[in-house]
Amino acid sequence: MDPGIYTSLDARLRRLELEAQALRTDLELVGDAALRRRAATADAASPAVTRPTAAVTAGLVAATAAAPPRKPRSLEDFVAGRGLQLTGVLLVLLGTAFFLNLAFTHGWIGPAERIALGLVAGTALIVGGAWRRDARFLPIAEGLIGLGAGILYLSLWATVALYPQLHVSRGSAFLAMIAVTSVLAVLAVTRRSERIALLGLVGGFLTPALLAGGPVDRPVLAAYLFVLAAAFAAIGVRARFRIVELGAFVATAAYAGTFAPDTTQQWSTAASCSVYTAFFALFAVAFSIGARRDDAASNARLTLLAVDTLLYAGALEGVFAGNQTQLGIALLLLAAAFIGVAGAVALPQRLTLAYGYLGLAVATLALPALLHRTSLIDALALEAALLVALGARRTDRNVQLAGAALFAIAGCLLFVESSLLPPAGSAFSALALAFAVTIGSIAFALTQLPRPAQGVPGSLTWYGAGMMTANLIAVVGIARVLLDALGGPAWNVAVPSHAQVAISLAWTLYATVLFGVGLRSGRHLLLRQGLLLFGVTILKVFTVDLSNVDIAWRIASFVGLGVVCVAVSAWYMRTQAPPNEAEA
Repeated sequence: MDPGIYTSLDARLRRLELEAQALRTDLELVGDAALRRRAATADAASPAVTRPTAAVTAGLVAATAAAPPRKPRSLEDFVAGRGLQLTGVLLVLLGTAFFLNLAFTHGWIGPAERIALGLVAGTALIVGGAWRRDARFLPIAEGLIGLGAGILYLSLWATVALYPQLHVSRGSAFLAMIAVTSVLAVLAVTRRSERIALLGLVGGFLTPALLAGGPVDRPVLAAYLFVLAAAFAAIGVRARFRIVELGAFVATAAYAGTFAPDTTQQWSTAASCSVYTAFFALFAVAFSIGARRDDAASNARLTLLAVDTLLYAGALEGVFAGNQTQLGIALLLLAAAFIGVAGAVALPQRLTLAYGYLGLAVATLALPALLHRTSLIDALALEAALLVALGARRTDRNVQLAGAALFAIAGCLLFVESSLLPPAGSAFSALALAFAVTIGSIAFALTQLPRPAQGVPGSLTWYGAGMMTANLIAVVGIARVLLDALGGPAWNVAVPSHAQVAISLAWTLYATVLFGVGLRSGRHLLLRQGLLLFGVTILKVFTVDLSNVDIAWRIASFVGLGVVCVAVSAWYMRTQAPPNEAEA
């Protein structure tokens, strides 16, 4: 054998070793460059973090190189993966619906067969949707479950409402619907699906409405709604399904009117109060547990707790409409419960403050009912003043806004009652007391707010808004009290001349007081309110008194207003600084 062959093979082997060594060197250089770039990026992002060791970095680079790149989703994936699936299911369902319509029209399928077919189809769709657990088929699975539940609910409703000849009792259909709702609740928990939970919630709360007929069995309905609301509130709190939690509260509140006292059906005041208390406590506990679970009280939960309390207080007002003493006792017990929870239960700080504020607010509502059986307007005004004072001292803007909202509600109620209530026949009436209490409450609230600087027009502040509100209520109150005192028993039909003139002169006097106080103290807002009231009074004199007042009273109205206007103008001119020689 030729020895040159071995020499040639040895040379080729050495050349291959050199090329492999060169390739290894190139790979190491590339890896070191990549590591340096990654380290520089990491140092720029977080300088406090130390660089990883070479072995760890090499492992990360190797793992990154070994992981296959994720393929981005394309339009073809969306259309072929989701669109065709949903379209196919929809086409099959439409075809089936057309066939069933044809079969029903020609009498091929009777009522019993229709109900049986609906029950079988609905059950099959729910089972098929529950069996699909792949994330790729999640929309289709939830759609199948929702469609199946809808078919089951409608089929069970049809057995009672459309086909009474089947002799299916409402109790049996009710139990079957409860079973459907229970299945949806279990699927929502196991699959952690908020959409399925919403389907069960809607179906569960619509069940009593779908099967309504004849007198309402209130104890059964109350027990059913309580269990249903507790179940879905628990699901919403545990799984953090905010919409489910809100939906359970709103749906339960929609049935509140059903449990009002009804003596014709032997539904007593005590029964109504018990049901309302149970529902209020249920959602108050649910909102509190949710806040503890989140370790923070969100604005939404605080709002829901306040609305829950407001609805409960309104329900108690309706239940004890004829007995203010019992209403006051019930509100005091509620206030004690709020304050006790705030002091004894470990809750987030904002929720604890909310319980304390609500307790004081409810106590404010209770005291007037116990002391002098005043109207709801008085209680709202007193509570608003208390909230404004507390918010000002704790610099809590939300509490101040709540007090301002209550003042607005009280003012609107005053205006409505002033226009709707019949003549009282006397200046001293419950409505006059409500005007006085509201104005006094606003005055007390204004003492707790910072006053704007004197002599500076500036922008409208909370203090200025409160002053304008108090003066507006006072103007309306003056008119109503004078009408009750001087208008006679039929002033709502025709106001006598002397009452019209009395209102004009009283407004003129009040405008003079506002103008004078604003001029002496340098408060431009009061001065402008006085001028505005002068304008309103002048407009009333020329539009109302000129045509509806007797000539003698008309003369008194015009002369009195004219004299006051001239005097006020002269007063204003005298208070102004005299012009200097250059200006003259």
